[in-house]
Amino acid sequence: EDTTTLTLSGRRSVRLVLRELAIADDTVTLSAELAGEAYSNGRRDSFRPGGKAGRRLAGGIWASVVRGPVIAVVNPAFQEKLRDDPEFTGVKNTELSGRMQTAYVAVSGETGDLLFGRVARNWGPDLFDGLMVSPSPFAFDAVAGALRISRFELTSIGQRLDDWTSPSGLPFNRYFLAHRLSIHVASGIWLGFVETGVYGGPGRGVEPSMHAP
Repeated sequence: EDTTTLTLSGRRSVRLVLRELAIADDTVTLSAELAGEAYSNGRRDSFRPGGKAGRRLAGGIWASVVRGPVIAVVNPAFQEKLRDDPEFTGVKNTELSGRMQTAYVAVSGETGDLLFGRVARNWGPDLFDGLMVSPSPFAFDAVAGALRISRFELTSIGQRLDDWTSPSGLPFNRYFLAHRLSIHVASGIWLGFVETGVYGGPGRGVEPSMHAP
């Protein structure tokens, strides 16, 4: 999770806890949940109209493995509400509609992190979703990393988006990039610089130079 909203002493406390966890025995966690939900708008973004009303079942499994600095997490879930969500582009014609909500492998340390997989992120304040990166859309597979040096933290995200088809029927490959430089100015005060972009084209592949901060 992002920790840029913590004070400097709070970040030091988190690092101390991380050190203690690194020393502790490796852990394996497994949990499951089952729920029922009723809704008047099946769309994920409930402030936008268009989703159907209904009553559906939901459930999922959370499994995680920690081996020193390496963390692996999988969180498959079914949510029948997805059938009524016009923004969901996955399979809807099966008995149970679901998706992989979270699934990643990460290496985490005091000076940086490296992650591959999907996980919801928020680059906004505590009470609101970020304008550039937020958990509002469905999470996609991505490569993300962070570098922490003193009062500075540089975070970068790169991911492949769904293809876009032009009016002429030509498919366009699309890629998303996001960079954030956070500076701890004083107690409770952070200064952030964010850059995001989308690039692509017919048959265009990943361009590492586009993802350089």
